[in-house]
Amino acid sequence: MSLIYTPKKFDPRELISPKIYELCGDDALYMYHPLVLEGADQISIEFGGFICNTWWSPRLMAKYGRHRFRGLRAKNQVIGARLSAHKIGIKKTNKSERYGLVPYSAIDGVTPNLPIKELHEHMRKDMKFWGKFFKRIETHKSNGQYITWFHGDSKPHKYSAANVIRFFKP
Repeated sequence: MSLIYTPKKFDPRELISPKIYELCGDDALYMYHPLVLEGADQISIEFGGFICNTWWSPRLMAKYGRHRFRGLRAKNQVIGARLSAHKIGIKKTNKSERYGLVPYSAIDGVTPNLPIKELHEHMRKDMKFWGKFFKRIETHKSNGQYITWFHGDSKPHKYSAANVIRFFKP
């Protein structure tokens, strides 16, 4: 496995929050798990597009709304769980506790030509293929409501080595 995968279907800004992009530019892709990036490309290729961050493109913002945090986020970003697979960097939570780079990453997005529930069903049917890229896929909000976007990450779990995807709700 290479340390970096260069996405074919994305401008790097689509995968990185504005703050991280300002600090690192395209080099921020080195902080991504390469299989998550390849999986995002595969979604885009197979399903006719995958829209992630739109903050950098007036055209995309006009069509899909303004999205800034669907890829890599700074640790001190308030959106998302404390140890979210989206977050990178070091955050000091109090005088004695620090935590740093998470060794896995995540991506969120929408497929303009396919409802997310159908995307999830397709991935369940072809888990051996999609499980190479995503170890966990979120399907519901914490209140039990089905989500309207795709969240996939590379956070390992008990069966991830066998390319089994864990479908979850936080």
